[in-house]
Amino acid sequence: MPILDYEAHKEQAAARQKEQAAKGRDIGPIPPVEDQERREFGSRSLKNFLETYFPATFCLGWSPDHLAFLEDVESVIKRGGRKAVFMARGSGKTSTLLRAPNYGLCYGHRKFIALIGPEEQAAKDCLEVIKAEWEDNPLLLADFPEIAYPIRCLEGINNRATGQTCEGKRTKILWTDTRIKFPSIDGSPAAGAMISVAGLTGRIRGLQYKDTLTGKTRRPDCVLIDDFQTDLTALSDVQCSKRESILNGAVMGLAGPGQALSCFVSSTIIRHGDTASRISNRDLYPRWRADTFKLVYKWPEGKEAEEHWERYLEIRAAELADGIEEHPDATAYYRKHRKAMDGDSKVGWEDRKLPHELSAIQHAYGLRADNVATFDAEYQNNPKDAASEAVDLALITADKLVLKQGAHRRGDAPEFATGVFAGVDVQGESLWWVIVGVGEDFSGAIIDRGVWPDQKKLGLYFTNEDIKQRGTTMTKVTGEDEPEAALYVALETLTEKLFSRKFKKPNGEVLRLERCMIDDGHMSRIVRNFCRASSLAVMPCKGEGVIAKKKPWSRQPKKRGERRGVGWKMPPVLRTDEIRHVIIDTNDWATRMMRRWTTSMGGKASWCLYKAPHLVHRMLVDQICSENPTHTFGHERWLYEWSLKVGAQNHWNDGIRMAAVAASIAGIDVPGEKVTAKGAAEKCGSGGSGRKPAVHRKPQGRQQRPKKSMAERRAEMIARRANQGR
Repeated sequence: MPILDYEAHKEQAAARQKEQAAKGRDIGPIPPVEDQERREFGSRSLKNFLETYFPATFCLGWSPDHLAFLEDVESVIKRGGRKAVFMARGSGKTSTLLRAPNYGLCYGHRKFIALIGPEEQAAKDCLEVIKAEWEDNPLLLADFPEIAYPIRCLEGINNRATGQTCEGKRTKILWTDTRIKFPSIDGSPAAGAMISVAGLTGRIRGLQYKDTLTGKTRRPDCVLIDDFQTDLTALSDVQCSKRESILNGAVMGLAGPGQALSCFVSSTIIRHGDTASRISNRDLYPRWRADTFKLVYKWPEGKEAEEHWERYLEIRAAELADGIEEHPDATAYYRKHRKAMDGDSKVGWEDRKLPHELSAIQHAYGLRADNVATFDAEYQNNPKDAASEAVDLALITADKLVLKQGAHRRGDAPEFATGVFAGVDVQGESLWWVIVGVGEDFSGAIIDRGVWPDQKKLGLYFTNEDIKQRGTTMTKVTGEDEPEAALYVALETLTEKLFSRKFKKPNGEVLRLERCMIDDGHMSRIVRNFCRASSLAVMPCKGEGVIAKKKPWSRQPKKRGERRGVGWKMPPVLRTDEIRHVIIDTNDWATRMMRRWTTSMGGKASWCLYKAPHLVHRMLVDQICSENPTHTFGHERWLYEWSLKVGAQNHWNDGIRMAAVAASIAGIDVPGEKVTAKGAAEKCGSGGSGRKPAVHRKPQGRQQRPKKSMAERRAEMIARRANQGR
């Protein structure tokens, strides 16, 4: 064949192949809408849309809680705003949120919806549910062919989306495991609309795409967040604070500057203090307008009902043990006594029951019996606080404490303060310090707190591990290779900075730091050498948890030269190489300080935080509430033994205790206690040993000069200050 003829043949073959490929990519005309009336009916409300196009998923009757939930979701999609709803497990909130984006995009209410889950894989799983509906749901194909038909033509092969055309025009459809972009079909309200998914802690910043129809860069205009925490992350204060910060920071900034973002959050409260619990608190977050729904709003009351339900559960348990899952005998018993057993109970969803059960309250009793430990959290959104129930000591939660703020700003002393004290907790690569102002009635307030070296780049919430891995360490800042040398330089730098500060009161009076306690549990030799050499009022101290099995200090013989106070003692150091130091009973002071935090504002000896946005205080209050008490008995007295919660940190809490002890050493009386002339704590209301001290007779002869108590000496010092101020 001549060369010219062969080249022409190749061109003709290529043209035919190109034409055939184009025909293969072209899906032809879009089928007509099968039922326009049904499509319009679905547009009237989210409830109509779900019932009409997902009848197999939403086959049960709606409860009042559901109707309120649907109305909130629809309002956010249509009109915008911010809303949080917390529902029981199995109430259908996830099923609703996975189909609600279709409603917003199919009818043109939104152009870019971000669907966010607790982790990236969970978010991808959510998108697979949405994709499956468009690939398999015949009703969506019938009434929304401009969307469903191009999707069906992909036949599950995502690569076909790139070149797909409709009557010669590219559909520009996108079909991946993290994003779907609806086909650009003329006249479609959803043309070019996007659904994108992400994990809350993943790469959610910068979500955007270029709208090829308008040429504009679009960012999310609506965010739907489902179950943003897992059982594991809900147990960690660090993880909860991270999610709280992301929800109110990165998520709300997805829309970009000058553009309002609509956001809907749905979850379950797993424990008090988790992210869901914080968002549900309208005092903390009034803009979220949170609502909390329960499985049971009122349980049957009365002795007769209790006895019947106890018998019912016995019969049910016996049948389940025999492998009879539908427990007909128990149900027969319930049917016979139903009127008395139901009483005036009230449930959230009447249709929530299994086929063999007669009512929702029967189903709820079964769930509670099968999920004793988690029922209140999973189904009532009101988890039990095991620590609070185990003791009769009033405990404050972090959500309440974060709102307990005084009128003073950070760095200023409160009006009632007569002294300023500090505590420094020594860690491997950082110093955690706290400054408090204390009044003569032992009222107290946090004036300031921080970490040295400063950790600004770590944000508002971080841990010791974060400092070691990503933060600024002592060895790096000081330039010392040896940890001991780095600690010495760090203590010098920090204490000079703290003692040089002035703390102004509202009346203009200026206070200075009186005493600083430094934890010597870590590298004790370095801390004590520093305190011995320093010209500042610094003192080493160490915590010792006096447990019930140990004899209380007040019942131990006092050594010569030993000084004792309320929950603290100074061992004798005469004729030794030791420096004067303090040992603190950490169990005693943990109890005392919890009473101070739970005392209402304005009450005697109440303690509070400085005035600041609650997110600024979150790490601090988590550390203050980082320990659980156990009520124990030994040596003829009751006391609370405190243990650190799993995964928690308490460095600032230790600093606060040290500062409070410094105030006691300075002569400020601790509530409920007084110190005798012998220096032993004596009970005056709460705490202490309860044993009266022995009477000591003065020797006859020359009259001794009466000794002044620490409180009397402190009163004289304050009077001298006042006179000097005049």
